[in-house]
Amino acid sequence: MLKLTHEQLWASSFFAHLAPRYMEQLQAAIVEQHLETGHVLHQRGDVGNACYGVIRGQLKAFAHEASGKEMTLAILNTGTWFGEISLVDNLPRTHGTLATQATDLIKIPKAAFELAISQQPSIAMDISRHLCQRLRLAFTAVEESILLPLPQRLAKKLLYIENPQLKGEDGLPYTQVSQQEIAQMLGVSRQSVSKQLTQWAKEGLIVLAYNSFAILNDHELTLLAGQDTVPK
Repeated sequence: MLKLTHEQLWASSFFAHLAPRYMEQLQAAIVEQHLETGHVLHQRGDVGNACYGVIRGQLKAFAHEASGKEMTLAILNTGTWFGEISLVDNLPRTHGTLATQATDLIKIPKAAFELAISQQPSIAMDISRHLCQRLRLAFTAVEESILLPLPQRLAKKLLYIENPQLKGEDGLPYTQVSQQEIAQMLGVSRQSVSKQLTQWAKEGLIVLAYNSFAILNDHELTLLAGQDTVPK
């Protein structure tokens, strides 16, 4: 299973350009946290008292329908930072977060987050760029849901969430996510997703296993997605 070093995770964070003396203080304040599969890190409406970086494993962001049914909103893979929105706007969590496999996190308490920004205000611009990137992705997802056919949207989603961490008996690296979760993220039925994935498996583009997939032909899938618009 893929596991990042602390240095690799910090390099991809919005604190990557923090001055060394302030970075030392920030790193001294972090807490490492381990989550077992199924552990809920926080629920929608909880007070946001920290942000997180994923060293190893995978989580999902989720919400509930009026009926109480759980809906997957996004997959948070190794290397992802999340939870900073509530630290910036001081409002409750926008969604729940749950570990879908054994996961190790770096936890930055709110006080340490705010201290780092007060010590080096220019970091606030890096955080703003990070949030703007999230907003662009959200707008792009809305646009694509209206304008693009399902196969193209599905190809984009597979490429975006691909994070092979588990090796199957066939030796291939698999990304752990169910067809139901993919369908929920796209806002379509599981049957329509299953039909398209099954067709691509027959064509040799992907391999399907229980609640997981492996991409065999990244080039062809990228062509189907539209190369210029696949976020990486």
